[in-house]
Amino acid sequence: MKKIELIAIIATIVALLLKQFGLHYSGIILTISLNLLAIYYFLYYLSSNDPIAYRIRKVFIKEEVNNSIAVKICGMGLPILLISILFKLMYYPYATTLFYIGLSACFLSCLLSFIEYHNTKDIFVRQMMTRILIIGGIGLFLFFIPTEIPNDQGNLKSNKMEINK
Repeated sequence: MKKIELIAIIATIVALLLKQFGLHYSGIILTISLNLLAIYYFLYYLSSNDPIAYRIRKVFIKEEVNNSIAVKICGMGLPILLISILFKLMYYPYATTLFYIGLSACFLSCLLSFIEYHNTKDIFVRQMMTRILIIGGIGLFLFFIPTEIPNDQGNLKSNKMEINK
């Protein structure tokens, strides 16, 4: 695990704890840390065929990446899933749509990387599968948590009657 990834994960955990206790600036820390993690994974799984992307990747990551289709799908699926997790935690709109896209890309990437790992036994693919399963599991857990609390209709009507009086 690289230092940037570890720092972003720790900042995300701290921001979630701050948000749980209702403290200030937790949303800003959560937004910055999850966006940093999404950018890191996007750069980490960039294809090395593109010369500009290859130079950008060499500056930040300094590690060679397998050029399979699973890596390319993961390079798009993990950042989208992380952004959808951010949307869900911050109650932004369109979180469900992003979850559909991110979870389906992560599922497809996990399936393809499992097949690839079965054939090659590559350590990089195993680490990628681990990241996909952890982030995908968190995303799947958050996907089934309702974003809005249902309103009590009776209480709502009594509040309207009090305002009209």
